[in-house]
Amino acid sequence: MSDFESEFEVKVWPKKLVQDVLKDFRQAGFTVKKVSDGIYKVTEDGELIMHAMKGQAEYLCRVRKGTFSY
Repeated sequence: MSDFESEFEVKVWPKKLVQDVLKDFRQAGFTVKKVSDGIYKVTEDGELIMHAMKGQAEYLCRVRKGTFSY
C-alpha cells in the first residue's frame, strides 16, 4: 500500500456538498485555493487536507483520512 492510499480516501461527492464543505473550510481558517477551473485544494500549514476535481455533476474528492467523522 502506498503512502497516498494509507493517508487519503477517495469519494465522489455531489456538487452542493463540496461547495458547502469548501465554504466551511474557509470559515474555519483553512486555505482553500482554486488551482484551475473546477479543481480545488484545501491545505492547513501547507499540508494537503482535501483535493476536489469537478466532473459532470459531481466532484471526485481526495480527503485526508480522519478529517470528517462520517
